[in-house]
Amino acid sequence: MIKTKMYKEIMVKERKNCVIAASLGGIAFLLIYGIKILNPQYTDWLLMGGDPSQHYLGWEFYRRSDWFFPLGLTDQLAYPLKTSVIYTDSIPLFAVFFKLFRHILPAQFQYFGIWGLLCFILQGYYAARILSERISYRIAVLIGSVSFILSPIMIFRMYYHTALAAHWLILLAIYFFTKHEKEYMGILKPVMQWGILGILTGSIHMYFVPMCGAILLGYILCSVWKAKKISIKFMYPGISFSAGLVLTVYLLGGFSSGVDVGTNNLGLFSFNLNAFFNPMSYSSILKNTSLWNWPFYTQGQYEGFAYLGLGIILLCIIGAVAVIIKLAKKKKPTVYQIMIGLMSIGLIVFAASPTITWNDKLVLQLPYSSTLYKYWGIFGSSGRMAWPVVYFLMLFGICSIANSMVLERKKLPIAVLLLACLVQIGDLSGQLYRRHENYSNEGVYQSPLVGTVWDDIVSSGKYKNIVWVTHNIEHTDIIQTAILAMKNQMTMGNFYFARGIDKRGIIEEQLEHVSEDCVYVFLKSDDSFEYEMYENYKNVLHFYPWGEYMIGTVNELRIPIHSKG
Repeated sequence: MIKTKMYKEIMVKERKNCVIAASLGGIAFLLIYGIKILNPQYTDWLLMGGDPSQHYLGWEFYRRSDWFFPLGLTDQLAYPLKTSVIYTDSIPLFAVFFKLFRHILPAQFQYFGIWGLLCFILQGYYAARILSERISYRIAVLIGSVSFILSPIMIFRMYYHTALAAHWLILLAIYFFTKHEKEYMGILKPVMQWGILGILTGSIHMYFVPMCGAILLGYILCSVWKAKKISIKFMYPGISFSAGLVLTVYLLGGFSSGVDVGTNNLGLFSFNLNAFFNPMSYSSILKNTSLWNWPFYTQGQYEGFAYLGLGIILLCIIGAVAVIIKLAKKKKPTVYQIMIGLMSIGLIVFAASPTITWNDKLVLQLPYSSTLYKYWGIFGSSGRMAWPVVYFLMLFGICSIANSMVLERKKLPIAVLLLACLVQIGDLSGQLYRRHENYSNEGVYQSPLVGTVWDDIVSSGKYKNIVWVTHNIEHTDIIQTAILAMKNQMTMGNFYFARGIDKRGIIEEQLEHVSEDCVYVFLKSDDSFEYEMYENYKNVLHFYPWGEYMIGTVNELRIPIHSKG
């Protein structure tokens, strides 16, 4: 009876910690990003270009499309093909949910502000849950949660690659891992937990799959290690995770879009071994030092951004000293500590390979394997795979201080944690302030297409589809054209997708039977297919200049003709 009462008291305290930490996450979001972007009808901030425009446009074109099966398909972005909302990084979980209410939603509607707030809240919530499993001091849990909430790698992604800001998915996987010893002998609860995580990763962003999958593998190996035998029931969480993932991706049309899921960028967007210490302009404290910006081996290694923050770096250094003292006393690491070390090594190899680099130097080049590289290339921006390691290091730094036997008095570790947290905030203050300035002020979108040939196309009201003939898709141009198409109820013949779609054969068919309701976009400077098509259709279409492009229409527009045979 006494034990039951104590357990209930502990659970109540833990829930209070989680609620407070979640609230701190929400407050942090509002302080950084303001409240304007929470207005669902304020969409101009998402039309200023870059990836946020891709994410918002993906939602809008998906929203107005008819329902198809699988449910995540739209025929509005690569007409007449059907493509999945997965490949516009529009947070499919939210896109499908809000499409259910599209007939009652206002004409302009965005959920990306709400999404950002939710990510910060859940980041705080799951940080507190993890820390509560490892730390007994309530104040230490809350201070540690702030460091997770202000994680540089999450801040870096928010409203850049918006769906990839869901770092709470990584924390959720780590939380399941921290509860392993209590739950691994069960079946129902682990299976349900990991199955739900599989559904969430499939419906938010696929890059979280190998990250959470690595932690799941560690979970399964710990079960085998502790039981000292291999049992099929230990594999059930992996089966559940995989089943939830595959079913979700299938229902969202991820296997039905004809995209090339592989990339040729393997090694370009990799993890540099200096990344944990390289602030990449994120440190206000180090900006006047030689540590301000470390060199990279490739230009794309910004994708491997994994800066810990100066406060966490200091905690890790102190924690490393504490570990050395423990090892000197011949205290053996636990199974879970060993497994976290193995998971971290595996993830770093995945993130850094196939060209392992330090600064601008090549350390090791792994042998080429066409089969391995083909599947590895699905996650071409491999540098992101180091994110769970960042959170393992945060957890190590915070817990090693909070539970340190070297710092014997309770108040001293709390003071160290608080000081490190203040250093972390000060270190990131410049970036946080810049984001506040960018998002708290209301932006007004002005189309760069106004005053061009597009004015006449829009005013005629008879054009329904933009056939993007050129395959050399320049991000800014196609995004701005898609905004015009979205605002004027036109379909796009191609788009800036997360994975490319080869539409050459379909475009050839479309050009064999040109239509009066289509606008054809050619890049005249192309030296292959597109240029040849442009030359071939000089006698068929009326052409009008638009920057580096030529716009072709069957019927003559009111503006002067640039070229017609």
